[in-house]
Amino acid sequence: MKTIISGFPREDRLSFLAMLITLILSPFLSEYIAPVLTIVTFLIFKLQCKRSGRSIKFGMTGKMMFVYMGYMILSAMWSDNPIMSVLIGLLWMGIFLGTLTISNLATTENRLDTMIYFAVIGGAFAGAIALLQTLGLYAGLEFPNPFWGELDAKVFSLLPGNLVDTNFVLEKPASTFTNSLIFGTFMLVLFPFSIYSTVSQKGGRRAVSGVCVIIYFVSIAATYSRGAYLAIIVALFVLMFLGRNYALNIAITFAAVLAVLPASVFRRLSEVSVVDIAVGERFKIWGACFDIIGNNFLLGIGAGSDNLHQRLVHDYAINWPHAHNLYFELLVEGGFVGLLLIGAVLAFIVKDCVKIISCGGKWKLLGMCTLSAVAGLLVMSLTEFTFQTPKELQAVMVVMGFLEAALRLSARAAQQRGKRTLPAGRPAVRLAETV
Repeated sequence: MKTIISGFPREDRLSFLAMLITLILSPFLSEYIAPVLTIVTFLIFKLQCKRSGRSIKFGMTGKMMFVYMGYMILSAMWSDNPIMSVLIGLLWMGIFLGTLTISNLATTENRLDTMIYFAVIGGAFAGAIALLQTLGLYAGLEFPNPFWGELDAKVFSLLPGNLVDTNFVLEKPASTFTNSLIFGTFMLVLFPFSIYSTVSQKGGRRAVSGVCVIIYFVSIAATYSRGAYLAIIVALFVLMFLGRNYALNIAITFAAVLAVLPASVFRRLSEVSVVDIAVGERFKIWGACFDIIGNNFLLGIGAGSDNLHQRLVHDYAINWPHAHNLYFELLVEGGFVGLLLIGAVLAFIVKDCVKIISCGGKWKLLGMCTLSAVAGLLVMSLTEFTFQTPKELQAVMVVMGFLEAALRLSARAAQQRGKRTLPAGRPAVRLAETV
């Protein structure tokens, strides 16, 4: 660790070290501890910025996300549970501090690649725990699943509302998360970056990253989630656009994986019938959501899944904590206005990815990996509320931090090569204005 930070300015070393620790430990820690590391790391960085006279920069994507989070807090004015709406908005803001810390600390390509590497390893640790849980399930061995299950149930029972789904499904590995779907979402978001790290790193780091790719892939398969399977296929399909060699390698990998997957996985993919309780419950929930959206289309019922949970229980006799669909959940909570705001954030993310891809080289790879992560998340969101827990949000905010840092660094690299990153015909602007 000393070698990693020795080349960096002294005023940044503590905050950079804190961020690396946060990235590698957060996937392992429980939902109520991991966000604390993000906030503490930001406070350390903020203090160092104050001492050195630097300011923290916001990109346009970050500003749009901040507007959406402000709207979440504002929704307390018409929320069924105003306190919960404010708390959820503040939770998002707290985790968003990780985006700011990463994007402002990653001032060199080496720093950014190191952060991505540590994030990938952190996720792989969580994946390794899931594989041990899977082994335990098949071999009849005692291994905690979810890893923090007993502690989580006690802690969450003391909290107001319904912040986290504690309906633990013990037949599937949940790793350090509260259920296998949440774990699968987290791994999907970071999976493309394990591929980026394998290609961009050298020596031992490349070998470690390659092992991480396998752990990510196999642990996602172990969740037996149809949504996760479809999402990873879409994520890999996006990566095929990197070029012929990538497409060929991914196709070969696909064929190899399909050849060794157990028959139980294929049975799971075909289980879409009325007897499937999970599918049946989702249709009931979505029907109720349609009804609620129709009566609260413009502004929604207020931020926080507890608002929807209470209505599902009291008005529809459905004891479920959320919509099991990100788009329905956001529309129910924030209405058309909220969906429009979060849609604007997504549009800026895609725009940033395209800018980075246009710079070519390693930036094209990083931009495509980010698009791959976004595509996988969007597909997973069709059957899951993917912003349900702090660690899911943390993964998304980490990727946003990587994206904003890459946008600045790629623009700087293009400027140094004497190439313009703006479309032809537009006047040149200062680098700060492009990010």
